Amino acid sequence: MTKSDDIIKILAVAISPKSKKYIVSTNDVDNDEIRVDEDTIIKYGIFKGKEYSETEFKKILKEIEIQKLFNKCLNYISYQTRSKHEIYAYLDKQNKDKKFSQNDFYQIVNKLTKLNYVDDLKYALSVLDYYRGHKGKEYIINHLKDKQVDKETIEKVIVKYDDEEEVALQVLDKIHLQYRKYPLNKQRLMITQKMMRDGFSLSSINHALDKITLIDESDDTLEKDIIKLKKKYDNKELSDYEKRFISNESEDNYNAYNRYSKEGISLAFKKEDLDVIKPTIFQYCFRGNLFDNIKYYEIMKECSLDNTLRYSDYPDEVQVKGNISL
Repeated sequence: MTKSDDIIKILAVAISPKSKKYIVSTNDVDNDEIRVDEDTIIKYGIFKGKEYSETEFKKILKEIEIQKLFNKCLNYISYQTRSKHEIYAYLDKQNKDKKFSQNDFYQIVNKLTKLNYVDDLKYALSVLDYYRGHKGKEYIINHLKDKQVDKETIEKVIVKYDDEEEVALQVLDKIHLQYRKYPLNKQRLMITQKMMRDGFSLSSINHALDKITLIDESDDTLEKDIIKLKKKYDNKELSDYEKRFISNESEDNYNAYNRYSKEGISLAFKKEDLDVIKPTIFQYCFRGNLFDNIKYYEIMKECSLDNTLRYSDYPDEVQVKGNISL
């Protein structure tokens, strides 16, 4: 491996013209030229003519590799603030050939911490600042937990978020018009679900909903949807035993048997506010005899052409007069 038994000799040391690193030439055929930073030069006293045992030289090489990994971490955190957990995860991802130990990782993270490049408290505060204008407390807490920030740090930071009701109101003011095509009951439901996913408490959401006047334009939207569905399913029977296996809408003889609920209109009206046909409930079983099944299909076929009758196997199903199924 070397020209002299297990002795590595430094043949030359020169500053690289393209970087601040030093180019070190040695008599080691596997590492005849290596690039070393100034800290390593000083730490190991590297100069022309200096000799090292093979063990000492391997230690220097390992130090160089660790420094390269440290520099990669600096680049990684230059784009945005990172938690310690993210740094460890990044280091693990870079260690595909398993050259580095967990102790090597600890050294790198410890050095970053001492240089104030990594600080979970600062990271948590930056997360709070970023999400505070459009997310609730619970979202921020869960985000920090995912990054494995410790409980004490999270509690120290989240206490600074003391205006969630005000933020919820600002968020609702920006988004509520998106839901105006739905009835008021459904608007409140959809808005509540959306804002809860964004981490707002139910009390903050209700406080905001009490302050904002929601606009209901559902009548216009409903009329358009009805026309659209009517055009789509005109002259298509809802139940036809002979065509029960057809499900491709591109076929001329397509019918919506067993699929008529695919194109429904989901609304949040109160039943007492609608003029509906209450269905006659009957039981059926596809595992029964063929005669009973044929009888069932015939009944459904009759119903699909009738605006005053409705049979169903779903006790909670109703039909608005005009063949709109809810």
